[in-house]
Amino acid sequence: MPVVGEGDPLLRPLSSLGEDLKNLVNPTRTFTYILFVTVIIGGLQLAWCTELANGSPFLQSLGMSKALMSLVWIAGPLSGTIGQPIVGVFSDETRLKSGRRGPFIVGGGIATIISLLMLSWSKSIVGLFYPSLSEGHLKEKTIPFAVVWVYILDFSIAAIQAGARALIVDNVPTHQQQVANAWAARMTGIGNIIGYALGTLNLPKLAPFLGNTQFRALCTIASISLVVTVMPALWYVRERDPNTDPSVGHNDDTRTVHKLAQIWNDTVRAIRNLSPQSRLICNTQFFAWIGYFPLLFYVTTYVGAMYREDFFAHRPIDAPPLTEEEWDELWEESTRKGTAALVVYAITSLIASFLLPYIAQSSYQGKSYASMGQGLERILMKLRVPGLTVKRVWTLSHVVFFLTMMSTYWIRNAAAANVFVGVWGIVWAVALWAPFTLISEEISRIRVKKGKAIVANDNNHRRYMSYEHEAGIVLGVFNVYISAPQVISSLISSLIFRLFSARPEIEAFGWVFRFGGLGAIIATYLSMFLKSPDQLEKDDEQANT
Repeated sequence: MPVVGEGDPLLRPLSSLGEDLKNLVNPTRTFTYILFVTVIIGGLQLAWCTELANGSPFLQSLGMSKALMSLVWIAGPLSGTIGQPIVGVFSDETRLKSGRRGPFIVGGGIATIISLLMLSWSKSIVGLFYPSLSEGHLKEKTIPFAVVWVYILDFSIAAIQAGARALIVDNVPTHQQQVANAWAARMTGIGNIIGYALGTLNLPKLAPFLGNTQFRALCTIASISLVVTVMPALWYVRERDPNTDPSVGHNDDTRTVHKLAQIWNDTVRAIRNLSPQSRLICNTQFFAWIGYFPLLFYVTTYVGAMYREDFFAHRPIDAPPLTEEEWDELWEESTRKGTAALVVYAITSLIASFLLPYIAQSSYQGKSYASMGQGLERILMKLRVPGLTVKRVWTLSHVVFFLTMMSTYWIRNAAAANVFVGVWGIVWAVALWAPFTLISEEISRIRVKKGKAIVANDNNHRRYMSYEHEAGIVLGVFNVYISAPQVISSLISSLIFRLFSARPEIEAFGWVFRFGGLGAIIATYLSMFLKSPDQLEKDDEQANT
């Protein structure tokens, strides 16, 4: 299939552009630069997978029901729906010479570290105020305190996510967005493997100085990972001065009431002014995430429930009831078993995230891949499948996801569950790479087109003036389309758990997963209408004739 080549304006040498356009178009970035600009995603993922893998078991250990727990996890979607657009608008309008995204990444990082530590130590903190309570009543008092910190944690993570993704779009040229987002997916995979592998170890025994429970030790490690990834990345990646960037607008109204109203208006305006390609990407994401959400939050509990079911199935009928300490040990062990399954998922996801960007055809020819060595690059390029574009890989992943969710009808043991989780890892690798590549390329493409219309007075690109191009707000809107379906999925999951409350845990989880598979059918249909860069350029030519 034809692709955009070296003659395209997005790949033209900077020397051929005017001074203002030089400030608008990013130069081709080195491999080292790509690593530093994406490493924040890896550090953040370690914190995120700590919450994903251990959050549900921790809340269940406090006595929280699965139905209530599914409502608590609305925190994630709410933080994406509300938090990311707010961070996007504020960061878009930040005018510090050092850049627009860094302050929000640092602030979100500090808040995330505090939240992780407060959540993991919540039971002990509450115990300081109620020293005479029994264990059962102490857990009841801890639940609301822990829920508050779950919400603060998710909003803090949203701030880092918004800033880190916008940092990539702002500082990497259009023709390297695919490779940058591929490396962001790989960083996520590396963070997953480290996080889940650590989760399989008995950390309180191996490293008691990190914390006296598994969850506390993992939260400590996640906090350290944020520091050692965020600080070097922001030191190496120098953002452009927004005061000299011709594509950056200006808004001098900083009053709080007006600012909140502006955030709402900007978000609504951005949704209305999405380009057709951006809108289609967002709509596809909406239905895909109806299915992704249950897997992210319940897969550890699903595998752990299978382990507990096997434990009691093989336990002598006349065995005495488990003591409270034995119950705690069983929960810890089942959580580690669930996390071990996620190691399989993380490995398959990482392998897929390394290979798929080379198997799929690059959207833009030229020096798209930051060099990792000419020999290695030539070998990897031989894996490329002609005609297999990023959007087609995304479409195929929806089909695989649907079939995987339907397979839960036949999963009856831990070995089959591990295969199920491993296949999910491949789908997740695509979910972290393909849609972000497509939306980032489109944002960058429109930004350059609008810049040419303004700076070069190019009437052929005037129709782009109505499209939104600021990375912060567009990615914020994009995250709304990721987060809103999670609210829907969480509410329906809660309803399914209530309907199956008298049935075995495994059966309830199976129906939750199968419901999610239905969203993949619609996502498959919508993704088939996405256009390649070559098709978008042809649309431009037809519009200008």
